[in-house]
Amino acid sequence: NFVEKLKRHLLPRVLDQLGVKPNALPEENWINVSLTRLYAHQLMRLDYTTYNVRRDQDVIHVETPRSNIMFLNQLAFPKSPDEPHDSPLPHPYLYAKVIGIYHANVAYIGALPDGTRDFATHRIDFVWMHRYSILESDTEFSLDRLALKTLALDDALGFLDPSKIVRGVHLIPQFSLGKETSALPRSKYVPAQDAWSAYYINK
Repeated sequence: NFVEKLKRHLLPRVLDQLGVKPNALPEENWINVSLTRLYAHQLMRLDYTTYNVRRDQDVIHVETPRSNIMFLNQLAFPKSPDEPHDSPLPHPYLYAKVIGIYHANVAYIGALPDGTRDFATHRIDFVWMHRYSILESDTEFSLDRLALKTLALDDALGFLDPSKIVRGVHLIPQFSLGKETSALPRSKYVPAQDAWSAYYINK
């Protein structure tokens, strides 16, 4: 559900703008997030620091091969050295294909913890993405591989704060496996695109 997922994503962000901790209100309060219009963009520029500590910029362009991003996998970074974690740790990054770049003026119309209401609107930027799943490598020394998640999975599509994006990523199709047609969304908001069964992450 596009609208429900969007409001669940926006709720903690608009509460943060109001200085309210997200856990101070029930999670069901996403229904009190009000937005009347989405503003779509084709381009997004990401500033990042290169490996040799220099500034650089990636351009994310919807509906082109330059629409893939990487962001941190929080499960791979324990909050403290003593915190128990799975062994081995999961992949440090997650990957996704950006299928929409938006901003909206958002207001929280529900009651705040002190009983007051604040109907001020706040601009919030976000991206709509189709997540990749990480595949097992062919060999010990081969590049990491990805595949678009099937839409049967609830977390295949989702929203992300652009400030969480590390940078763009260059993916190389694994041509030997052919193309995949069932993974991409079919919607008037998402033009039909070719997708390959698997991709290598170029490093």
